[in-house]
Amino acid sequence: MPKETQLADFWKLLEEYKRLVWWSLGSSAVPIAAALASLTPAWPSGVAGVTAVAQLLATVFAFQMLKSSRKRIVTRFMVRGALVLCLLFSIYLLLIALFNYTEPQSKVRYTKGFECTQEALLVFGSKCPFLGLDEIAKANYEEERMWTSPSVSIMKVFIVVMWLACFVTLSVILASFIIFQTGQR
Repeated sequence: MPKETQLADFWKLLEEYKRLVWWSLGSSAVPIAAALASLTPAWPSGVAGVTAVAQLLATVFAFQMLKSSRKRIVTRFMVRGALVLCLLFSIYLLLIALFNYTEPQSKVRYTKGFECTQEALLVFGSKCPFLGLDEIAKANYEEERMWTSPSVSIMKVFIVVMWLACFVTLSVILASFIIFQTGQR
């Protein structure tokens, strides 16, 4: 099969993927976007762009690996992907619940660390590192006063990795479905 045909097939896959995403969002795009905004990681501010690139790469790899696969293999891949997605998303929600907080005045979201500073340990004792909003308010919502810089940085990266893993897995599942349904097997 010539290279042009393979690339043309990939462009068709991307077009079908885009149609499937838009169809699934339908008229509920605004509420879904608003809901996702509160679920996005607190850091980095440009996570949507990074997510889009990761999704595109996942789609490219799914196309390359599954374009000639049989239905049984694609189905197994999709089922396992769905199970992995459920696990990843559960872990992501747990991380957001435990390690994100919102400053009430500005509504800016921040990431908590998993290791308190010496000062915070003296003030809050056994509540560390899982400080509530009352304790965080006493430190003027300044994360560096409550948690060590490495622990905050590690949590930020871990939360973003889980976020990306969720969207990459979702992209692979959707791309697998489209690849098989458009006859790329």
